[in-house]
Amino acid sequence: MSKKLEYIYFSALFLWMCASMHVSFTFSIPLPATIMLAALVSFIYYINNKCEFHLDKKGRLLLFFYALWLIYESCVSQESIYAVAYTLIRNMFMFVSVYYIVAASLQLKQRMFNFFCDATCFMLILSLIGWGLFVLGVPLPNT
Repeated sequence: MSKKLEYIYFSALFLWMCASMHVSFTFSIPLPATIMLAALVSFIYYINNKCEFHLDKKGRLLLFFYALWLIYESCVSQESIYAVAYTLIRNMFMFVSVYYIVAASLQLKQRMFNFFCDATCFMLILSLIGWGLFVLGVPLPNT
């Protein structure tokens, strides 16, 4: 169960990362949905694996400045109070996910990095195969 939950946790964070970079397969997924999913899955993973998380003094300082930056970003250049509220709520969910990433143990961060590298390599392999088929003149669905 723990290994399966770990892959779900890493997958949710990877989906959030891809959606924030506007990768083409995430165009139809709203970014706030991926942020909320990442925060929810991060919280569930934390509840089931509390021993994997520890926040030191540097981590607290980093999160303090990150929270200040998120609050500043939420309040500056917003047209209405509703936009400020929406951005604050979105940034609160982002903070939850980043909190659990910063507080994760070194071993968990290494496993997360390996998962992200493997998933990115898989996406690159698929795109290289598609590019090769395109160069060879194979009719593709979106060309």
